[in-house]
Amino acid sequence: MMFYFSGAGNSYAVAKQIAESIKDEQIIPLARFEDLKQCEKAERIGLVFSCYDGNAPDIVLDFKNKLFNLIDKKNIYVFAVITA
Repeated sequence: MMFYFSGAGNSYAVAKQIAESIKDEQIIPLARFEDLKQCEKAERIGLVFSCYDGNAPDIVLDFKNKLFNLIDKKNIYVFAVITA
């Protein structure tokens, strides 16, 4: 699963490139994602977002916290890419 949060489209473009290279068909806009339970079935989860004033946006931090609580002690590879 590949999630992205993008304002100008740069993070979406990066998420799309990564998803294509790892043969992941799911590219999901973080702002529209509601069913966190789907993540329990994933082998890997990617998150691509832009940095604002040196920090991740609140929506990204909130998602990350909920995700880590959900997948705690599960064997799921999680990675993040921060775009400028």
